[in-house]
Amino acid sequence: MKRRLSETRGPAAGVAAFRIMLSVLGLVRTCRFAHVVAFFYALFDRSARESARPYLQRRFPGIGGLRFFRACWKLFASQGEALVMAEAASRGMLVSKERNSQEFHSLAKESRGLVLAGAHFGPWQAAMRYMDSSPKPRCFLAEIDKNAEVDKFHALGESARVIPIRNGTDWVLEAYDALEHGFALGLLGDRGAAADSVACERVPFLGGSARFPLFPFLIASRAGAPVLPFVAYKDGPKRGLVVEIGPPLRPTGGRRSESLRRCVREYAAFLERAA
Repeated sequence: MKRRLSETRGPAAGVAAFRIMLSVLGLVRTCRFAHVVAFFYALFDRSARESARPYLQRRFPGIGGLRFFRACWKLFASQGEALVMAEAASRGMLVSKERNSQEFHSLAKESRGLVLAGAHFGPWQAAMRYMDSSPKPRCFLAEIDKNAEVDKFHALGESARVIPIRNGTDWVLEAYDALEHGFALGLLGDRGAAADSVACERVPFLGGSARFPLFPFLIASRAGAPVLPFVAYKDGPKRGLVVEIGPPLRPTGGRRSESLRRCVREYAAFLERAA
């Protein structure tokens, strides 16, 4: 089975060096050094460049040559900064603020469950810490990273529970049960679905179309839970974190429900505006 690129990146020694730098030099200087490392990845790592090509060509139509190299460099540097910020978040070093959070805090006070639908966007690993601002008990639904050095759960608070996505349907039942018991369920709603999957919706995205999975909205629908999409931004040269929350989505019905599919389209549109 072909391994994902993230499974081969982030050797333990390199990650340890960045952690030492973070302790000694602080967040801003360590993030700057990530740009140096990213330059060599962009220059010498062909597999990384080719993995980035579909997104960059969608985001910047017609890009090529030196512009493509520069865009790869910026993308890899952004991803490196995101991992540094996740480590900083786990240490309580990261200053964060929210945008459009009124609906979130209102819904978080209710007894029913709530789905927080994040995305692979900006410093999203650090945004996992954002769940600590909810008064609800917290859990997160995602695949377990095979490379422990880039573990997406690293920034989660100690009280957060992890529900791993695995073969079978037990994880679906666990997620549903968590919502039934009033948890705030975090997940990433933009993982691409297989071309032959019936559990996805093809929606307009960045000038073309893309497949988005239905399961986050289907679980929410079954549990009667609202969905709040959110993305994370790096806030200026000081590398603060901004978490922007979208309008609540309220999916109803089953897999063929128009309400469910409309929620997927609105979630994708929220990500497109952010991009």
